[in-house]
Amino acid sequence: MTAKVICMASAKGGSGKTVLTATFGAFLASALNKKVLIIDTDAATNGLTLMHLKEVMNQAVIAKDKKRTPRGIYNLENIPLDNIPLDNIPLPTASYLEIVKLNNGVDLIPATYEFLNTENIDAKDYLSTLKPVISHFRQMYDYIFVDAQAGSDIYAQIAMSHAISDEVVIVSEYDPMSAAGVERLKGLFHDDLTPMRTWMLLNKMLPEFVRSFSDFLEVARYLSPIPWDADVVRAYARRKTALNLNVGNEYTLAVMKTLRMLLGEEVAQEIDLWANHRADVFRRPIKDQYEKLEQELEHIFMERKRREITNAKRETIVKFVLLLVSASMFVFIYAVAPDYPIIGKMLFFATSGLTLLLFTKLPFFSWLAPTHESDSKEETDKLREYRRQAYLEEKLRKLEALKDADFETIIKTDNNSA
Repeated sequence: MTAKVICMASAKGGSGKTVLTATFGAFLASALNKKVLIIDTDAATNGLTLMHLKEVMNQAVIAKDKKRTPRGIYNLENIPLDNIPLDNIPLPTASYLEIVKLNNGVDLIPATYEFLNTENIDAKDYLSTLKPVISHFRQMYDYIFVDAQAGSDIYAQIAMSHAISDEVVIVSEYDPMSAAGVERLKGLFHDDLTPMRTWMLLNKMLPEFVRSFSDFLEVARYLSPIPWDADVVRAYARRKTALNLNVGNEYTLAVMKTLRMLLGEEVAQEIDLWANHRADVFRRPIKDQYEKLEQELEHIFMERKRREITNAKRETIVKFVLLLVSASMFVFIYAVAPDYPIIGKMLFFATSGLTLLLFTKLPFFSWLAPTHESDSKEETDKLREYRRQAYLEEKLRKLEALKDADFETIIKTDNNSA
């Protein structure tokens, strides 16, 4: 096992590279079960250390309870470095480092366990400790992410150099100042930031702009952009990442696309397998919901059919009764008409009218009709029923497309619906 070492750099502060470093490590470790080490080499802000400050402080307590002095990457300067071979695996300084085990499976080497000015560390001593540390841990991890200091100072230059990193990802916002800063960085360190080992990653982009911009970026050495919305901001405010491996979101999709491009075939198949597995997990409740909605829709049709049959039976009975009455009256008329012509005529006209009502659409059994209030309620119930039917049919149409959809389609559809 030999880890790929990736330096996360930026031309200026505020680009979000530290959050992305933590996010990439979390996805690779949690979703793909990779062994990932992240190292905080930001001498100015100690960003990764502060982001995981609670875990770092807990590890410091554990170390002190075991009579160890916890040391970060910038706490090694007091350790004698005489005769330490820089290019060999044996590393006396590695035993001094206190590694923090994060809950997501990522290992972290903090910048420091003490409140000290890490920018005062001598650059030569820093390189002479960082290089053997990287060399040593290459044999223990799949990926090592080095969170470099923003800008172009000596600490950033060391982290981006060939001596430390295999590849460099320059994280940038999408604005003219950031673009100019990136070009300046490339010009200053052109020997290290060569096209074949340098990637550009645009961060904090509006989600709708990311979708229209991604296809263009694929033709250049740009990684797929990372969207920045309210959920990402809220997560960052809580010193967390917006990565969601349970129900997914568009931020997670963007991270997956970026890592596919950055790490290539070595993770592409595993990402696809993970996404397919998550899609199966998401499709199960979708299929369950589809079946429940189908049953509810079928119940509506059955209830409607039952009412139609009941009404038809009631109408048939009423017609039969009226027909029987009419027939009886015609027989009576036939019997009394010769003796009582006036009464016979009156009965004849009455019976004829009743018969006419019987075979027309007129409300001939108004005596069975409901009151105005109940009639209004029945119409309201029917309207609600038809609205519910329309809603169920539309919902079923959407779920039909998701029952066999892939991970990305399910996530995007869910977010658009939300």
